[in-house]
Amino acid sequence: GRAARGAARRDISAVGAYSLDLDALHQRRSGVLDQVPEPSLSSARRALSSLECPLRLDADAKLRKISEGAFAAFVDRVCGDAEAALSRGLDSDQNLRSPKASSNWDEVVVQHTDEEGNPVDTKFSLPNVPSAHVVDALFASLREYHRSRYVKTNLGNLRSLERELGRTFVRSISKFLDRSSGAVTERGALQLLFDVRFAQDVLAGGEAGPVGSLGSLGLGSAKGSALEARLSQLLDPIDWATYEPYLWKNEVSFYHRCGLLLQDFVSVRRAHENKDAKAKQSSAKSNIMEMAANVPRFNYLPISTPSAFRGADDAASGGGE
Repeated sequence: GRAARGAARRDISAVGAYSLDLDALHQRRSGVLDQVPEPSLSSARRALSSLECPLRLDADAKLRKISEGAFAAFVDRVCGDAEAALSRGLDSDQNLRSPKASSNWDEVVVQHTDEEGNPVDTKFSLPNVPSAHVVDALFASLREYHRSRYVKTNLGNLRSLERELGRTFVRSISKFLDRSSGAVTERGALQLLFDVRFAQDVLAGGEAGPVGSLGSLGLGSAKGSALEARLSQLLDPIDWATYEPYLWKNEVSFYHRCGLLLQDFVSVRRAHENKDAKAKQSSAKSNIMEMAANVPRFNYLPISTPSAFRGADDAASGGGE
């Protein structure tokens, strides 16, 4: 009908934008297909793939350029949304300005001996989970990734998305520190250190270099490392030397616990490969699905069929015989 003719005209105009000689291209393709003994789709594809046609190569290059431009626009939008959400979350998070520990923090007990050899317990609290706005921003970006299905077929695109998102997290927190004018407390600095390291580890696929381990404790970019150094300067040096190893262990533990929900990001490049590390039992509210306002849907359920259902299916099939 009229709609079909209009669509055909649009297709012709779109093809014409590439300045291709369609007659010459069709003649070359027809000549190859005529030589195929069995006109099957697979054999035709093999024949066309071996065709050294400058026009085809030119078309591929132009289509690739268009695709890269479209994906760059997609990344800009996702990162813009993430930066706006992070900015709102940081500005409204009163825990970053409070001298008191959040309810999501865990108590750490360090046993040592005093000068007389008597056992002494030193207790302090540290973050055990990232801030809710960090988790929400990661999940929102992951939902956009799922919506743009074409991204899944291109690992390079996903690496680019992770790289730009990682920079967005670092830039957002840096800007927050610039405008907070010293309002961030030591407790807030510890929470932000956890947030920066967690975001950099989840988005490690955007960075080049070898895979990290529990020994290296994170992979962040140079700017991420600089931001961590800036935050650590807000702490007493002796206190930071005491807190640091326990804070990073908490971050690694949470990284492993939420790896399934963030699988698409984490699978590109794992910051910590020690999957057998036993997760620390926490009294804090550390369920990532309870923290986030919206959780992305599973692409698949990583569980087998329950034995009870299998037994019921077997009984039903047996009864029908």
